[in-house]
Amino acid sequence: MTKINIYLQIYISLFLCTNLAVSSDSLIDEFGIFIGKPINNNSIVIINDTYIDPPYVVSRKGLEVFINNNKVPNPVRHSGEKPLFDYTQPNNLSKQRQQRLFGLLKVATKIYETNIERGTFCIFDSNGYKKFDIYTAIYHTPTAIDNICQNQLGLKLRMDSLFVSLLRIDEFGTKDGDPVDDGYIFIDGEYIESPYVVSRIGLGLFINTEMVHSPTRIPVQNTTAQDTSYKDPNIPFTITKDSSSFDPDIIEYLGHKRAYLLRDYSKEQVTQLMVQVYNDLPCVESARMDPDDSGVVVVVWSDGTHDRIRQFPPLGRRQLKMDSQSILNRIEYERANFENCLQKGDYYFLFSQAGHITGNKTSAEMILPKLIPILQASSPIEEKLLNAKKLDLGNLGEPIIRAMGEKRLNSSVQLQKRLNDYSKTK
Repeated sequence: MTKINIYLQIYISLFLCTNLAVSSDSLIDEFGIFIGKPINNNSIVIINDTYIDPPYVVSRKGLEVFINNNKVPNPVRHSGEKPLFDYTQPNNLSKQRQQRLFGLLKVATKIYETNIERGTFCIFDSNGYKKFDIYTAIYHTPTAIDNICQNQLGLKLRMDSLFVSLLRIDEFGTKDGDPVDDGYIFIDGEYIESPYVVSRIGLGLFINTEMVHSPTRIPVQNTTAQDTSYKDPNIPFTITKDSSSFDPDIIEYLGHKRAYLLRDYSKEQVTQLMVQVYNDLPCVESARMDPDDSGVVVVVWSDGTHDRIRQFPPLGRRQLKMDSQSILNRIEYERANFENCLQKGDYYFLFSQAGHITGNKTSAEMILPKLIPILQASSPIEEKLLNAKKLDLGNLGEPIIRAMGEKRLNSSVQLQKRLNDYSKTK
């Protein structure tokens, strides 16, 4: 027996011994127990504002769902979905509603397991759950996650560790640029003092010690997709009347079916054939071609919702290559471009949540001496906007002022000296 099999047996035994005594009732006898596989990757799970240590095991006991023995308060299927039942008292539900709930929970456990396998930041609470891409959660941390991190040392340490590991430094190495004394860098309302060194650390870009471009995700190649596409897939038994367009089983099945049909038919023919594929699903009330767009199928789901589903993405510019070397080349190009623009005297206002605003040297000489005092003032945003308009900075200053929000630009002796030098030159 391998070590992993021994680990699984011990884990399942402990799970059953420690939890059946608490949760054993008629619902467990009727609906049984499901225990998923341990998942240990980049995912992070929060339940009721508490960080759960990996590896993660999604399980169901009767009509209750757990992750690592922690009960999921309202186990809905999709982020944003409203709970359909009283999950706190499943014994009080009618037999018919219990059966329906059982079907929903079977789908929910599969969705949770799929999300965690994909590397997702999941927050479960009484309102259902939210999910975030792990790169967004780590490098552009939403307020909902930031608030939880403040009181969870284990979570903060995990996120700090992921911050470094997702850069993939061992694989892609590092490169430092030359120091640049020209140009201006402002990050989230903070002036960064020159000289500026634009460096690449793994797949991330940094100016001095501040990240200005989070690492690009290199997609994982699906080695089984090609094999699956050559078989005519059957509708999985897990797709029921209560399934929806968000379910992984639906998405996977429709993708494989489309790929299979493309072997023998054109995209236009496949779109027409997919109408019947949708109509064959138990969770679809009706499906038809969109009379105004031959590439779209209009689907009415069994819950009454309508979707206009384009079967193939519209043709656009050539798709970017996503192999390791191509990604590295693009990041190196961007690093060199940052460095060259700073050498020319360009300015950058960079924001974690709102992109960036940039201008050339001529614009910097014209706008910064007038705009910086406005950004450093403690006045309300509307007053700052009014002052910018009076100084004829409306089109240039307004986007920066709005992106700054209530935050005041920090004071800097170096910045003030550089702005004074502009005045002396004039």
